[in-house]
Amino acid sequence: MGKNIAETLGPFKEGDKVTVTCEVTGGTPKPYIYWLKNGKKLSASGQVSSGNTITSRLEIPVLTREDSETSLSCLTNNNQISQPQIAQTIINVLVAPSRVMIAEGSRKLVVNKTYTFTCSAQEFYPSVEFTWYLNQKPIHDNIRKGFNTSSVQLSMVRALNKKELTCHAENPQLPGNSISDTIILDVFYAPVLHLEIGQGLDVNRVMEGTDLYLECYVDSRPGVPSVLWFRNGLEITDNEAKGVLVTKNSLVLQNISRTRSGVYYCYAENSQGNSTSSQIHVNVQFAPECQHDHMNIILYPQSNILVNCDMLGYPAARGYHWKFKNSKYEVDIPSSMYEDYNNASLLAYSVHSEQDYGNLTCLAHNSAGLAIKPCTYTIQRPGEVGINLECNLELHPTGDAHLYYKEYILLLFQVSEVGINLECNLELHSTGDAHLYCKEYILLSFQVRLV
Repeated sequence: MGKNIAETLGPFKEGDKVTVTCEVTGGTPKPYIYWLKNGKKLSASGQVSSGNTITSRLEIPVLTREDSETSLSCLTNNNQISQPQIAQTIINVLVAPSRVMIAEGSRKLVVNKTYTFTCSAQEFYPSVEFTWYLNQKPIHDNIRKGFNTSSVQLSMVRALNKKELTCHAENPQLPGNSISDTIILDVFYAPVLHLEIGQGLDVNRVMEGTDLYLECYVDSRPGVPSVLWFRNGLEITDNEAKGVLVTKNSLVLQNISRTRSGVYYCYAENSQGNSTSSQIHVNVQFAPECQHDHMNIILYPQSNILVNCDMLGYPAARGYHWKFKNSKYEVDIPSSMYEDYNNASLLAYSVHSEQDYGNLTCLAHNSAGLAIKPCTYTIQRPGEVGINLECNLELHPTGDAHLYYKEYILLLFQVSEVGINLECNLELHSTGDAHLYCKEYILLSFQVRLV
């Protein structure tokens, strides 16, 4: 399509064909016409004369991006003395940006800091529009735009590590011809730890003699070479001989015992800081066990005693069961004669006749199992009086007092002072009087029945 020359031509698109004409009227002798493109001479595509008007035609068959904002000049003259007359125009070609780039894309980013990212576009006409995306989602806030640049501000959080930040650049008059640049955010942050018990295990069912696995999952940038393990605030170190295996992120406790119950956690640090995981409370479960050896109890006929069955287990021992056995018979003791507590059962036992001397046993159980061995107490008839015995007096936190001679319990009673173990002498007189001495003090005087 031919046009008379104008100040600007276009805008055209890349690939368009353009014909430019230049008309010259008058002049003697006949004028001549020539063309310049950005100062370089071009050959006209054709020229015609009609009367005193000369028309020159210049064709550009295929416009390229290099033709955008090109200066075309039509010059005419008919002598070598005067300056030529000039008609000039500018060709405008719509051009999509040829290059877009996010500056400083590979820099180190630190969590809790704010950074500005700048995107620039080159070789476009007449304008460019930018769109920012974070992990393929458009960003609408904290954006500034210049003629050929756009910037966005982002506050770094851990979740942005390894996310894509993309800048799209597009000529708004050439939709669908955008180009983009993408960077991967490299965010540095202190370790974030997550502690878990091994797969298939239940922290509420850790049995003595089994293996316990703990795993410390670490999320950090930069990474950490290993983690530290703690129980009740004390560091755990690798000790294969004792069944303690510490690897990079794992803790294995083989054949775990009750002594390893406690609060477990892991710890890690890097250049950005340190962190401690949540805690796992491990209570190793074990079946009840009797807390004392076989006891001999000396008891007079027509007398009573409270016998304490002290079983230790976790969870607490329950379901106590008492039995009595001698050479003549064996019976279950009715539950009405004893009362159960956590890890203990108290039996009220009386001796009425010779048949009441023999062995008392008690058993208990919990969710870890039945006690393997019962607590055993032998109820014996007292021997002669008129002797001096070296004894031990145990005052328990419950206020119970046990008077021992060797392995025999001679006497049980209640006191106000607790938590004391005294060496004492028990004097049994032929009159039946009994005095309990501890050092030079008489702690107790009572009557015994002569037998």
